[in-house]
Amino acid sequence: MAPAPPNAGCAAPSLSARLWRDAAPGAAAVVGHPFLVGLAAGTLPPARFALFTAQDTHFLAAYAAAYTDLAAAAGAPPGVRRRLTRLAAEAEAERAALPPLPLGEAPPPPSAATMAYTDFLAAAVGSAVGGADADAGAAAVAALVPCMRLYAHVGRALVDGRRGGGGRPGGGVPAYEAWLGVYAGAAFAAAAADAEAALDEWAGAATAAAAAGGGGGGVAAVEAAAERLYRRAMELEVAFFDEAWAGGGALGGDAWGGTLGGGRRQHADVVLAAVDEGSRRRFPSRAPRLFFSASSFQRRMSLKRRKNHALM
Repeated sequence: MAPAPPNAGCAAPSLSARLWRDAAPGAAAVVGHPFLVGLAAGTLPPARFALFTAQDTHFLAAYAAAYTDLAAAAGAPPGVRRRLTRLAAEAEAERAALPPLPLGEAPPPPSAATMAYTDFLAAAVGSAVGGADADAGAAAVAALVPCMRLYAHVGRALVDGRRGGGGRPGGGVPAYEAWLGVYAGAAFAAAAADAEAALDEWAGAATAAAAAGGGGGGVAAVEAAAERLYRRAMELEVAFFDEAWAGGGALGGDAWGGTLGGGRRQHADVVLAAVDEGSRRRFPSRAPRLFFSASSFQRRMSLKRRKNHALM
């Protein structure tokens, strides 16, 4: 399924719509990724999902911090600042609602893919906050948008695909149903639209300032920087799913890679087999429920969102 630009039908697509349109091949590859296909069908090995959520906990902490830091940047337009603050709260709500790692031990450290992504975000946001480039703020938002937009698209596409084929999204596994329900939901779609609006507003402000002689490189410079960071963020999203599917999260640190070769792959399989067996021993009659129920996850998300909005 090719993604439709958020403002399809408009005569002049926004910057965010053009970037998303250009990301169509990558988005289609993610929807068809074996990790997500298995999650939607309910056949994804539970250990891989547990390791994915453990890494997502690390990522979402950095992702929320990136929004918070960018909202504090001196050059952030007031409307954009409000949007970024809301998005930071949304990322925190996602993180708070994630299930704990069901292993009875400390979670794995950030993987190489996780660190590559979070370091990338920190560099993009740091450039904007540090004021090194008048156009860096809009470009930094472009680095943050793909996560929101891609997950909203993936959630909706997977749910619609399963229903269209007569299947149940998540295959009856509560954890997978909950995950799909969040990312296919209206609240998350609204958050993705908020992120895109922040990008378009800041890019517009940057180009207007350049036209008025206030610094910056103008439309071409803003869009080129945004395109470069948006594309890199999409690549890092794919790498995140690649490693989760490979099972490298069980190894942690530099044992991760887009592909695991030889002994590393064999070791990952051994670790995952042990984790799966441990889960079956602890939950012999209902292993798919070892993470969390759909209702509890969605309830935590809803409560966290209400609390965050009440504080704004």
